[in-house]
Amino acid sequence: MNTLRLLLLCAIVCTIAACKSGTGKESAVEPPFEDTIPIIFETDGMYCYSNSIYCSMEVNGLKIDTVLIDNGCYHSHISPDLAERLNLSYTVLRIDTLLASIGSAIALSDQRKHCTPDSLYCTIGRTSFRMDTIDITRWAELIFKVPCKAAIGRDVFERYVVEIDYRNKYMVLSNHLPETIAEYMAIPMEYTNSQYSQRFRCIKVDGFRLKDGNPASARAFLDLGNAAGTGFDSMFLTQVDQHFSQIDTASLAWLILSQIGAAVDSVDFPIEHMDDDRRIVAKLPGTMLDISELNCDILLGNNFFSHFNIIFDYKNNMFYLKHNK
Repeated sequence: MNTLRLLLLCAIVCTIAACKSGTGKESAVEPPFEDTIPIIFETDGMYCYSNSIYCSMEVNGLKIDTVLIDNGCYHSHISPDLAERLNLSYTVLRIDTLLASIGSAIALSDQRKHCTPDSLYCTIGRTSFRMDTIDITRWAELIFKVPCKAAIGRDVFERYVVEIDYRNKYMVLSNHLPETIAEYMAIPMEYTNSQYSQRFRCIKVDGFRLKDGNPASARAFLDLGNAAGTGFDSMFLTQVDQHFSQIDTASLAWLILSQIGAAVDSVDFPIEHMDDDRRIVAKLPGTMLDISELNCDILLGNNFFSHFNIIFDYKNNMFYLKHNK
């Protein structure tokens, strides 16, 4: 009898423990949320903020009206004068001198401090979060030549599912995919694994052909901050057949090039490239860049993305898009 009572007591204790364990797991699940945030996106070249995406944000209670949304920034950043205005206390982890090129035209230098701030809180819409690491730099102002004091970078994209609706000009931060996700084209993302920026994301683009006729794929870096539009690595362009007729019309390569205007009624890519003697040496699909450091062949920008509603799910390494027309 005592043995039976002991076994019964053990069973009750195990049942209670299991119930508590299940309750703990349920309470650890984050409730669903989503926050719709207005954005600025204009394609008019006369507007100083054209072709990039901006939103407003509060930084330690101070409202900043034009914050660049740029998953191509490895870390979110603020300008040195904003850091001074906030009286920000921080520990410098590293100081870099940046040399950023725009196409092959000009180069701009800047000093970037990579820091851990003692207390830096950001609020976008109704969504608040703490920044554990940040860059203090004038990079965005120098590159885009606009009074941009802060940028939301890759680290924020890794916190949330980010949806961008270019046509209706809003961004959604959430912790789940929308119910309409079946309407989107799903494209796996992978890490660029480049030397200085391993956690950037890119996608594989099939449909190109090499000059010997063999099929070729490319790696496209997804860059919302690329106001200049889609660009192509110069080495990649020397290897692929630059006749549009050689591209698989059912491929992602065709989808990209037709959206950015490289499919215009021509067998060849329409942008003419001149050599030093101003002779036409090639017709190119877009800006020619040196993006070898990104370990990618294509820099995919807003002139492509803006034809779609897009969703970044960095936690699951997925990119989604559907036409917005």
